[in-house]
Amino acid sequence: MLKRSTFFKTLSGACLALSLALPLAAFAGAKEDIQADMRAGRWDQAEQRLDAVISQHPDSAVAHYWLAQVKFKQGYIDAAQAEVRRAHEIDPSDKFAGDKALLNRIEHAKVSASTAPVVSEPAQPAQDREATSPVLAQSSLPAPPHAAEPSGSHMLLWVILVMVGLGLLTWRLTRKRELDNVQQEKERWSGEIKDAQKDLGDAIAASDANPQNSPEVKLANYDRAKKAQADLAAHLGTLAQRQDYNETASLVMRARDIAADIRGEEKPSLRAERMEQERMAAMAEAQARQNMMGGPGYGPAYGPGYGPGHGSGVLGTVAAVGAGMALGSLLSGSAEAGTHRVRREDNDNGYQPFDDRGAGSDLDFGGSDSSGSWDSGGGVDTGGSGDF
Repeated sequence: MLKRSTFFKTLSGACLALSLALPLAAFAGAKEDIQADMRAGRWDQAEQRLDAVISQHPDSAVAHYWLAQVKFKQGYIDAAQAEVRRAHEIDPSDKFAGDKALLNRIEHAKVSASTAPVVSEPAQPAQDREATSPVLAQSSLPAPPHAAEPSGSHMLLWVILVMVGLGLLTWRLTRKRELDNVQQEKERWSGEIKDAQKDLGDAIAASDANPQNSPEVKLANYDRAKKAQADLAAHLGTLAQRQDYNETASLVMRARDIAADIRGEEKPSLRAERMEQERMAAMAEAQARQNMMGGPGYGPAYGPGYGPGHGSGVLGTVAAVGAGMALGSLLSGSAEAGTHRVRREDNDNGYQPFDDRGAGSDLDFGGSDSSGSWDSGGGVDTGGSGDF
């Protein structure tokens, strides 16, 4: 009798223990399923399971915290924060959360107009879920660095700097060109002075070699030439500081005249004056021809302004001007050629006096668990220790 009573007591205890263990086992399986759904990003399915759990265990802080994360991932910020507040009411110590940073982020997340619920999608890798979750993109991940766009004032400053740089560059180039021109002008007049000095020396030699010159004439020519050479040498020493070369031109011309006079030649200044007079005379003659050819009543058979053997008044004018210019050029060329010929015959100097060249990693499955099944390795927080 005792044995039978003991047997029934043992059987009753076993049945009671089994009746208590079965719901717990079923709940443990549900907890693992929810954890798997959350890790895989199956938010709708996880939400349904958690709603069922909370309906049976309304005082489970972990269940409310898990549901807060699911709502947060779907973009329902207000609902997520309401679930966190419910979990705080149940467990003010916040032992249901293992990741305090995630808990704080959910609590302080702000709802923006662009926030929209996330439509549940098939399971995808964690890195893809990070890219597609709007909440994660707004709050979990840091904003990617990007270069700040320049403001209007900065753009204006850059424009001013570029303009100043271009202005400085233009000024430097212009200044360099001016300095080059000045240097070339100085070098040209330096060459003119040296040529005039040599011309005077050649004139002295020509005077000494002329048998018609008496010793007195030769001595006078020598003194004139040497005095002109000394003046040229003194002027050459001041040439680097000069900005105007009118005095230089006059001095060179005077030296050329002295050299020509010693040789018994026409002075360059007189030759230049004569050539200018001839040019003006040629132009006056051309103008007179034009007036005669274009005058009224010249040749009645041809009408006013016409004459036999002549073209129209306009054509005659063009011809007369062309003839005058050609004549002036011819006279100038002839005189210059004569000058060069005389100079070459004397000393081959070639004198030219006027040459102008010049998803899953941010879920919180909670704190420690004796079985270790709720520890996601630090990636996901699904609640604190123990059951719901």
